Amino acid sequence: MNRIFPVFILILTLSGNPVFSKEADVFPQAEKVLEALVKEKADVTTNHLYVSPVKKVGKDEFAWVYWKEKRQLIRWEPFDAKRWKKALLYSRQVLDIDKDVVPTAEDIKGSTYLVDEDWACRTIGDCMKNGREYIIQKEAGRK
Repeated sequence: MNRIFPVFILILTLSGNPVFSKEADVFPQAEKVLEALVKEKADVTTNHLYVSPVKKVGKDEFAWVYWKEKRQLIRWEPFDAKRWKKALLYSRQVLDIDKDVVPTAEDIKGSTYLVDEDWACRTIGDCMKNGREYIIQKEAGRK
């Protein structure tokens, strides 16, 4: 991955905390879902998660979560009422920015999980600029 990508993220980080889209009602109690994710998966105490505005493709609704400390993009889709709190733990698409992002679309070569750097930059930018930032603390001594 080239050096432009980390600089792009730094610039977006310094651009401020945007207002969250009203469409976010698709994901009620977002903070509790993010807390459950951090409780299970975080490696550090303070975690910054940026949730994009809700995307609508046909009948499907979803948002992207950029987890700064884990360097991940997680697709967040509505989940059944019984397991809604663990929706992000069961996401069908978790992208590791360091492993799953390639320089160009040509580098994807038919992969079903790789994404190109332009797409990743746009998606992270959308999360940080147009979405909402959550700062979630992991409780000490808890997994």
